[in-house]
Order: sequence, then C-alpha cells, then structure tokens
Amino acid sequence: MKILYWFACLGLLFHSDISVAKEFVDKFTVNGFVAQGVIKAPHTNYVNDEGNASTRLTELGVSAAVQFTPDLHLAGQFTYQNNGNRHVSGGRLDYLFIEYHQPINAAWDARVQLGRYKNNHWLYSATRDTPHTRPSIILPQSKYYDGFRDVALSSDGVALQFNHWLDWGDIEMRWSRGHRDFSDDEQNILLSLLPRGNVLQDFVEQAGVYVTIPKQRLTLAMNYLDSVLTYHAAEPDLFLDGKNSFNQWMLALRYEGKKFEVASELFTQKVLVNEFFFPGYRDKSRGSGAFLQTRYSLTPSLKLLARYDWYVRDWADKNGEAFSARTGMPSFFGYQHTWTVGTEWQLRDNLVLHVEAHSVKGTARLTPIIFPNTQINDQENWSILAAQLMWWF
Repeated sequence: MKILYWFACLGLLFHSDISVAKEFVDKFTVNGFVAQGVIKAPHTNYVNDEGNASTRLTELGVSAAVQFTPDLHLAGQFTYQNNGNRHVSGGRLDYLFIEYHQPINAAWDARVQLGRYKNNHWLYSATRDTPHTRPSIILPQSKYYDGFRDVALSSDGVALQFNHWLDWGDIEMRWSRGHRDFSDDEQNILLSLLPRGNVLQDFVEQAGVYVTIPKQRLTLAMNYLDSVLTYHAAEPDLFLDGKNSFNQWMLALRYEGKKFEVASELFTQKVLVNEFFFPGYRDKSRGSGAFLQTRYSLTPSLKLLARYDWYVRDWADKNGEAFSARTGMPSFFGYQHTWTVGTEWQLRDNLVLHVEAHSVKGTARLTPIIFPNTQINDQENWSILAAQLMWWF
C-alpha cells in the first residue's frame, strides 16, 4: 500500500496539463543495472547445500528520482536478488524516501530523509545494493554479513545529516532511527526453520561522524549502532518469547590515492540474549571484527584487490572452544577469517567484470546464524570462487 500511495502522489503531478507533465519528465531520472555471474563454495551451504558451481549470482535493479524543487526530491530503488543461501531471493524495495535539503549558511547545510532511508553510516553500506559500485562481489563478511543484507541496507524511519565545511576539509554528522520488518524467508535464513514464532526489530538507531581531508585524500569515521530484536513465540513453539539487544562501535579509515586505495573498518559489539532458549536464559558476548583492504590501479581499466577480513563471536573466546563446549558445535563456528584477492576489468564505460577468490578459515558468518548446518559445514577451511559481469545505465 505504501508503494501505491507514492505512485498516486506522483500521478497527481500529471493532472494539471501537458506542460506540467513535461516539467515533471525533465526532473525525472531513471538508472538501472544487470549483473550475472557464477560462484562456487565447496563443502559449505554458502550458496547451495551441494557446494556445486552455481549461477545464483544474479542482481537486477531499477532506481528512480524526482527533483520536485532544488531542495526536495523523491528517490527509490527496486531490485531482484538471487544469491542462493546468502540471503533471501526475490524482489524487494531497497529504499523509497523523500529528502529535504536546506543550506543553512556558507559553511553548513542539513538534509532530512523520511521513508525507507538508506544506511549511510558505513564505508560501503550505501553502495552495497549496486554491484558495480562495490569493491568486490562479496563484501567483508565481518561487517557486511550477507544474512543481514536487507536489514542493514535500509530502515523505515527518519535520517538526518549535517555537513560543515572548513578550510582543511569537511565534517559530516549523521543520525538515523527506524526499524525493518523481517519476512518469513529472512527469518528462516537467520534462525533456521526451527523457531515458529516471529522476529520483530523494535528499532535501530545509528549515529556517526565522518571527517574528510581532501589534500591528504583521507576519510576518518566513527559510528555507533544500537538495536533491539524481539522474538514472539508461536503456539506451539520450541522457544520462548525473548529479546536480543545489539550495540556496536565502529572506526573506519579510507585513503584514496591516484592509483592506490586503502580502506579499513574495525568494530566491537555487545550482544545480549534474554530468555528465548529457556526461562531465565541470559547470554552476553562481545564480538569483534575488522578488515584491511587495498586496491591498486594497474592500468586505467584494470584494478587489483587484496583483503584480510577477521571476525570472532566473542573476544574472550577467539578460538571458539567455550562456544563449542556450550553449544556442542565445532569450535570453528565461533570465528571466520578470510583472505581475498580479486580483479576488476573495466571492459566499457558501463560494463565491468569482477573475478575473485576467497580462502576462509571458520564458519561463523554462514547462514543460518543461530542454528547453523553443522553437517554440511563440517570443514574449518573452505574457499569461494566467483566471477560476475555487471552492466548499468
């Protein structure tokens, strides 16, 4: 119904006369992309339960924007995703928001977004939905876990941004608060088929500061995230009503030279689970993760990538032994560390080919995250090979 409402509003713009319609068309922009590839992750259920090579590396998207006035515009994007077990397949409304931009003075301006706004707080959170703007096919799973793709990409609520320009650079202050509903398929990917109840996100609130120094080609950032999930048990159900609180602090750095780029994000998080498993259950863990990524332009049309990505469920249990003793699962479900190498070929102005290889130790970032498949994912060391061709307009 929300989508129909927005399209009805747009339709009113055509009501008056042809000149108004022409003016609207002049202010209307449409972009899109098509990406198709092949991927293989043997001995895991990362893509499929068989671990065979698969063409389930499909992404289609159309985005549109209407500039009503110099200060007011509406933007949205619809995508189709088929990436196997990584996240839910099918169509989805990635974002749809109206933004008001107000310059305050020569040194300050402000923006407010209402609707399904994009998460603009992390280095790649605002571009993970468009394949040709990502540095690689698969982003670092410590921070950009595939299972949380939709929930982490956008939320329904409000987002604010203030920009302050200085002689040496600029400062961006960002804040957002909203929530995102879980579909049944999303819940199954995260929790498995065992829980029969419903997961609701009570809220997600984020705040961050980005500092950009153009002369040094440097960006520094700090971000905070706070979220609460509630589980409402069904009748009958193997599990109880419960709550999961999630707090995360993140530091980020990016250097963009003429040929060389370095990017890194480091975070620590506190996860608190109440009830759910049995009455009085309470579990607190402090996880951590980080990645260090470099890209080098060998030629104007060829870039090389190297990255190390590191994640542990609990900082006090880096080798997963306590996790194994508590759950009965192998210890390597308590961590996941990944080396990645890749290439990016710019075949045309709007056509690019990504090829990459990942060497992985640990399985903490496979889906489902709560009740993982220990029979298929029975090896600590595994790998991913992927290639994807991307075209956009």
